[in-house]
Amino acid sequence: MRSVFLFTEDLGLEGFVKAVLQKLAAEHGIDVRILPYSVTQGRGQMLTQLRGFFRDLSAGNARVPDCVVVATDANCKGLNQRQRDVESAIPDALRSLTVYAIPDPHVERWMLLDSATFKEVYGRGCDAPDRKCEKDRFKVILYNAISAACGPPVGPVMDAASDVVAAMDLHSVARQDESLGRFVKAVDAKFIEWTQQAG
Repeated sequence: MRSVFLFTEDLGLEGFVKAVLQKLAAEHGIDVRILPYSVTQGRGQMLTQLRGFFRDLSAGNARVPDCVVVATDANCKGLNQRQRDVESAIPDALRSLTVYAIPDPHVERWMLLDSATFKEVYGRGCDAPDRKCEKDRFKVILYNAISAACGPPVGPVMDAASDVVAAMDLHSVARQDESLGRFVKAVDAKFIEWTQQAG
């Protein structure tokens, strides 16, 4: 079984990213164990824990996983800049272990990319999201879309992330969004590499 260590800035990202990893692993016929490390305390704390983890790894004080997935919203910095920010926390020699999940601008936008999937999960479709970046904008759009479909959500708006990903034609949707496309492509490449090693 392959081990994937997951560093995310919040539970919403964890839910979506974990669901993508599980779905793609099933497609590739790979058994993965996903171990969340940092998932609730924001980007700053996540990066601090990521640096500490890689420091321990470099010193031989931590178990080397098969892959490390780092997930953080691009916010208004853009996909490339945010990836460079994250890469600065990772030693060059260990970057090949790492896959990046960087929704641009926010993970809530990924939830809105496929109206048919949204309808399957919530009972009513949603409007295609634009790309305008403002703090909490996509949380509000997602909240309003869920409310219009089935009433105000009882918990966090990302609670159904695993249901949305399970119903989604992931590769088709990934072609609509560069940030999701990069993540899916990187995971596919990693899983294909593992399959070839096993063969």
